[in-house]
Amino acid sequence: MASLLARALELPRSNTDTFSDDDTSTHERDIERIAAAGITQGCAPGRFCPRDAVARDQLAAFLHRTLG
Repeated sequence: MASLLARALELPRSNTDTFSDDDTSTHERDIERIAAAGITQGCAPGRFCPRDAVARDQLAAFLHRTLG
């Protein structure tokens, strides 16, 4: 979901490492891009939980923050 949103919205890159648990994810760059844009706050302080499935309510929250 992070990569889909980051690429579809053409979000700028971020040099910030917001989450400690996405370092081995191939989607880390896009996760950081949506975090910098305020689209995600992660699953817990300092964590994104990149291996977790995205539930409908989480998807709705992503889209609400993206589209306003």
